[in-house]
Amino acid sequence: MLIVKNLSIQLNKNDLFIVKNLSFIADKGDKIAIIGSEGSGKTTLLKSFFGLKEDYYLQDGLIQSMNSIGYLVQNIAFNQLHQKVQDFFLEELNSLDEYYHYYPVIIKKCRDFGLNYLDIEDRYLETFSGGELIKINFVRILIKEYELLLLDEPSNDLDFASQKVLIDILKALEIPIIFVSHDEFLLKQVANAIIHLELVNKKNEAQTTYLKEDYTKFLTITKAKMSAQLMVALKQQSDYQKKTAKLSSIYQAVEYQQNQVVRDPVKGQLLKKKMKALKSEKNKIEQQSANFLPIPKNEEGIDLFFDQPEKILNNKYILSIENLKLLLPN
Repeated sequence: MLIVKNLSIQLNKNDLFIVKNLSFIADKGDKIAIIGSEGSGKTTLLKSFFGLKEDYYLQDGLIQSMNSIGYLVQNIAFNQLHQKVQDFFLEELNSLDEYYHYYPVIIKKCRDFGLNYLDIEDRYLETFSGGELIKINFVRILIKEYELLLLDEPSNDLDFASQKVLIDILKALEIPIIFVSHDEFLLKQVANAIIHLELVNKKNEAQTTYLKEDYTKFLTITKAKMSAQLMVALKQQSDYQKKTAKLSSIYQAVEYQQNQVVRDPVKGQLLKKKMKALKSEKNKIEQQSANFLPIPKNEEGIDLFFDQPEKILNNKYILSIENLKLLLPN
């Protein structure tokens, strides 16, 4: 069982929180997906469950973890790419005796992913494709029976057949699993709880949500929540505009009257007090507007769509992009 209570993670460089007051329990059968836009802190959060504390952030809160945790990194380290597959597995198993003890398990797990271990055990990792490396890395953490699995983008670069194998394996495992993913197919098939990391208010404030629901239910709840927030936010904006317009009209009228009573000090004094009251009311409305709910925005990816594909000549460019810049809205 993994217990997390009031966990907050704050970046050192700008004091920005990327995780705020997260609490949950990961127990037998839980498949918890960490989702959020790029740069929201998903991998950093996953590392914190593994006990990896980086020097670029501060961490506060309780993490009570298992004794044995399998951790699938998103990318195999550069220095490991120069290893043979056998040596890569030995790092996980510590000794040759243990390696040969698990040898039949390694062969079976590789076969599940369409790999013949007898053909690849002496190959160097750098000779494999990205998808093959994901499979090998995943087999490595499935060899031993861990109490908890932490997976960072486990379906990256996998073909559809391998992805289905991965999903079947994850669904069959009874131990708790926490994984980072953008893959909606994987999320819908596997996740039964969601940790959603958001940066709101122009990406200056962390909003961390844990929901013990599957991904489809999470989308439904989130959509309903956003619709309700949108209605409240638009009502607040509408009321604010009406109040400020009315206040501006009265202000202009009083200002005009002040200009007309230069020889009537009593009336001028009353108008001066009224003007002061109007300014006070304006400040009050401005202060209230600072606490208005923001208009919610969907976290949507960038999709590129093409017409029906046609056969093209070899070495012919389909798409060329140079000096691409993506700017965040203000």
